[in-house]
Amino acid sequence: MLDPLNSLWIGDKLGYVERLTMISALSVGHPFRLYSYSPERLCGVPSGVEVRDANDVVEYPALARYFDRGHLALGSDFFRYAMQAKGFGYWVDLDLCFLRPLDFRDDYVFGWEHETSINGAILRLPPGSAIVRELCEIPTSTGGHRSMGRERPSSSAGDG
Repeated sequence: MLDPLNSLWIGDKLGYVERLTMISALSVGHPFRLYSYSPERLCGVPSGVEVRDANDVVEYPALARYFDRGHLALGSDFFRYAMQAKGFGYWVDLDLCFLRPLDFRDDYVFGWEHETSINGAILRLPPGSAIVRELCEIPTSTGGHRSMGRERPSSSAGDG
């Protein structure tokens, strides 16, 4: 059996692209776990996707300052790092289309942004690794301010 894929959705309704991501992952054989801070209100979840409470990974108050101010991408970054620390496996963004399964044997799996930098759209890290510890310390050590790149203005449309 393939490793499960995990993601987070902030909001009540999934769009077409997000549903496509999950359906394509399921179609290549991956179980899919979707985390939400309001799982009881989540609409449009494809059949076969397991919906879980995001508070089981990081309690909402710890990330509320990002989500409530429209900095969804930054809050989502910190959520995925906490997920890695707990050993939940692959994180995937909800704007991907799977043509084949993720079946890497490496402990460290990253997406490539370009030849000199990585991206967290697909991410798997060993839970006890130094990189996970350091990533999980960012919100408390820096307040999460600008250290993770430019934050979106609160008027921007968010992503999950």
